[in-house]
Amino acid sequence: MKPVYDPKEIRNKTKFTEDYLRMYNVSIPRARACVQVAAPRKVVRAAAGFTLVELLIALLVISILTAVAVFSYRHEMTSSSIKVGQAALLQQAQDLAQFAQDHETYAGGCSQPVSATDWQISCTSLTQTGFTIVATGSGAAAGFQFTLDQSGARATPAAPSGWPTSTSCWITDSSGDCANG
Repeated sequence: MKPVYDPKEIRNKTKFTEDYLRMYNVSIPRARACVQVAAPRKVVRAAAGFTLVELLIALLVISILTAVAVFSYRHEMTSSSIKVGQAALLQQAQDLAQFAQDHETYAGGCSQPVSATDWQISCTSLTQTGFTIVATGSGAAAGFQFTLDQSGARATPAAPSGWPTSTSCWITDSSGDCANG
């Protein structure tokens, strides 16, 4: 009995010999027409996650963004605290002006100083015709000191390291800008 020619069997074989073809009585050109020769395949590795370099770059970017955010947050906290202290000084000056109008003197007008978060307001000089109010910072405003007198003269006699002081205005930022309004 002659073996039956099976094209599927030949297609599934990637390597064949002439002896194998002769066994099934198939000519070599006919067998080559039936066999599909596959191109060599590239081994593609599936992405299993992130490389160490990618993780380090992501960590670096996050660190830089965090540093900028923390610096901006601290700057805004200090700036807003400065404004609170300056507003408290203006409020105390208004209260003293009202007291002087009612009593014809500033003396005794600072019995209840204005309260403000991170600021201690005190009246250092109260006379019949004048006053000097001092705001001393703590917390986010630590190191700052602002003064105001009856004529509206403002000064920043003390400031933290890296901040300038002034005898003619309230310093509002580390570059030395003034708030004279």
